[in-house]
Parts: sequence; structure tokens; C-alpha cells
Amino acid sequence: MSEGLISLVRETQLVFPIPRAIDVIHADLEQGISAIPDQSFDVALLSQTLQSIVNVGGVLDELLRVGRRGIVSFPNFAHAPMREMFVREGRLPKEEGLYAYEWHDTPNHRFPSILDFQELCARSRIEIVEAVYVDSRSGEEVEDDPNLNADIAVFVLKR
Repeated sequence: MSEGLISLVRETQLVFPIPRAIDVIHADLEQGISAIPDQSFDVALLSQTLQSIVNVGGVLDELLRVGRRGIVSFPNFAHAPMREMFVREGRLPKEEGLYAYEWHDTPNHRFPSILDFQELCARSRIEIVEAVYVDSRSGEEVEDDPNLNADIAVFVLKR
């Protein structure tokens, strides 16, 4: 097994230099990463990509096949400002940062909430080892009702 981290990214997301100590695999996650042997990495990272994947279950299976653990982060589309905008304006919520897209040109195929992801993990027999919920505006960790109050979720997973 290779010690270290594998980061699975889409070409459009590769916008920063990668340190030489990190292996980065450039692949179409929807097509799978079958060329990578099982348990090849200590950690496999899927960052801010979950919402743009069509076959979420298949990608999570592959993530946990190639890594002993997986780290998954995604925007929580159920946090309070999104809910309030939808009710108040009757339109797909939009704000700076991760939610800055118009409905017709968004890369997002899914609009996951923290509760949706936890339910998927339970049904898929994926263990949530640790979870951190963040309010990106304040930069602080959210402990009180994260599905309502956090706009970013980070999960450490294993089988």
C-alpha cells in the first residue's frame, strides 16, 4: 500500500499547484478508477465534487475501495440561508461562493444536505468516522443543528 493521499479531481477543479508528495489521479470519476488497486492509499479525497456527480454511490464505493479511508466534503444545500431564499424568492437560491451559479448553468446535478448524506452512508454500510460542519462565512465549526446552520460538511469515511 502506498502511504499518503490520493486526491480525485476533475480537470476544471485543478486550479492550484499540487505538492510533489501527493499523488493526484486525473480521471473521469463517473467512468470509475478501476486501474487503481484496492486499498492503494491511506486516504482518498473527494473535495467539493459530490454535488456534481451523477452516480454518487458508485463513486463513494470506488473512493473507499482505493483508500483505507475517504474524506468527502460538499456544500450543504439545506442550510438556513438557502431555505430562506427559496421560500422568500421562490427561485433556486444563489449567493456568492459555492452557490453562485444560475440554475441553467450550474455544474451541480445533486443538491445534497447533511442529513441526505448521512442516510446514504447508513444505507450503503459506510461508517462515518468523523464529521466536521462549518459556517464558511465565520470560519467556525457548527455544532448546533449543522443541517440548518452549516454550509460546508466534511466527512471521514471507512467501510
